[in-house]
Amino acid sequence: MSQSVEAIVNAGWQDLLEQDDLDWDLGSIDDRAAALHFLARFEGCFCLYSRADQRLYTKYRFVIPENDEQPVMVLLTGDSSGDSIRNLPLDVVVDTGISVFPGECVGASGLYLKIPARNRLVGSREVPFQVGLKKLVNRYLTLGNDFLPVLVREELDDFEQGMPALTLHTLDVSQLSEVSVDVAQIREVIVNNLVRLYQ
Repeated sequence: MSQSVEAIVNAGWQDLLEQDDLDWDLGSIDDRAAALHFLARFEGCFCLYSRADQRLYTKYRFVIPENDEQPVMVLLTGDSSGDSIRNLPLDVVVDTGISVFPGECVGASGLYLKIPARNRLVGSREVPFQVGLKKLVNRYLTLGNDFLPVLVREELDDFEQGMPALTLHTLDVSQLSEVSVDVAQIREVIVNNLVRLYQ
């Protein structure tokens, strides 16, 4: 990875770690409109992986139907080469067990992360999004990895079936050594998208 790209990505991680102004007031989350509003806020903030075509989309749109009977659809807009990264095998995308949900679900406000304990016998922790993201980024960096969170397209089909929450996966870049993709580009795109959560 060139030093300039490495510097950009590292600066992006540093910006994320220093952020302290993410405070989304979602109001009541007990109806469909509020749940869909929660979902729409993430459009463009997380890259979206499609298992069907093994592609990571950097741009997409949620299409929210007016009819309550219709499910949310995802319009994938990765037609140009800069909007998607092709040929990412399924084993590159790892389920973290982490989910993002509105704090209203636990009597708080803003966004929260549900983070499973490293020891599966211990219960998961529910922490404010910023606190959790900083811990996750630092935990992964300590292990010599990046926390590269993505959503999985096929899991969004069930979004309206229960509590409004999005499951985060991460990319295991060590699995990319045999695939001809630019890891630095993937890191940069994911970090830049995460910064949008704070804008």
